[in-house]
Amino acid sequence: MIISLKKKEFQDNLAMVSILQYVFSIAVIVIHSGRLFESEPLHFLAKSVFGRMAVPYFMVCSSFFLKTHATQGRKVKEYFQSLIKKYLIWTVLYLPYGYFYFSNSKLPSYYLFPGFFIGLFYTGMSYHLWYIPAFIFGWFLLQGMLRVFGKKMTGLLVFLLYSFGAMETYSLFIEHTTLGNFFTSYLAIFQTSRNFLFYVPAYLYAGCLLYDFYQNDFMKRYGTYFLVASFVGLASESTLIYFNQGIDKNFILFSIPFAFFLFHFSLSTKILGTVNFSKLKQLSSYYYFIHPIFIEFFLFVLGNINLQPHEEGLMVFILTLVSSHLIGKILVLAEFLMQEKTWKKEYLEAKMPRNHS
Repeated sequence: MIISLKKKEFQDNLAMVSILQYVFSIAVIVIHSGRLFESEPLHFLAKSVFGRMAVPYFMVCSSFFLKTHATQGRKVKEYFQSLIKKYLIWTVLYLPYGYFYFSNSKLPSYYLFPGFFIGLFYTGMSYHLWYIPAFIFGWFLLQGMLRVFGKKMTGLLVFLLYSFGAMETYSLFIEHTTLGNFFTSYLAIFQTSRNFLFYVPAYLYAGCLLYDFYQNDFMKRYGTYFLVASFVGLASESTLIYFNQGIDKNFILFSIPFAFFLFHFSLSTKILGTVNFSKLKQLSSYYYFIHPIFIEFFLFVLGNINLQPHEEGLMVFILTLVSSHLIGKILVLAEFLMQEKTWKKEYLEAKMPRNHS
């Protein structure tokens, strides 16, 4: 696929992007499957490092291409309309799960109606659907900040917002302090700082920034070196977090530069650049949307079997991955057949002779 940036044309390696999107969609399943390893370091590495890199990569990737489309005059509005439509369809499908979760929360029934709107616009009807409203609100928040404050001030503001949200990860360091007490009060109301305000804008800003500097000579020459450096920083920070674990581990400061330079590498490298892996991108989308159905099903099936937590988690992961793949393949095929039917209809209509009065 050829994308024009700043009146220059270059060949993007969308194959590598599709491969990484597929790998990170599996990482999302890893996070939600429970414990996969008995070893604490391996468990932390799988869920809190590898798994936590999925959302940053997806955010940077989506932001980069949205900025590309906006700059080229393509209709970003149509993209969001399509995304919202897809989100609403999956929200309806996950409504029974959301109601089941609400029922088990033992909240009074009059909280059901406001709970529906909180689920729709904030948490999602299932634990994975938070991403879409957070992405949409985060994008428009970022664009508003850019218009009002400009690039440099917005960069500072999104970093400060992210730093506040990172108190979730580094809560151990602020225990029994005024700041720690304030953050605990915040969590009591909003549950998490992984949202459109504190978490998402930093990665979306990184994607927009990468668009601006993608063809910069400095990036072309030193981008790979900075990828390695950011990986070393990520490994060092992850080690610090491992020995000082806080409330959650969603916020990792070095995940921002790592996702930035990883996406730059995946888009600019020539490795596998001539291979078409577009089907993997389609599969990754279906993996994301359908995997919780299989996770909950297999957790229920395996619930009465006497298994160790890591044994159950590994079985749930494998069975969910296989099931998601099979259903995903069927849905990709169905999507292709529907498109082919539409193409044939349009072709036949174009070939039909028109009556002239």
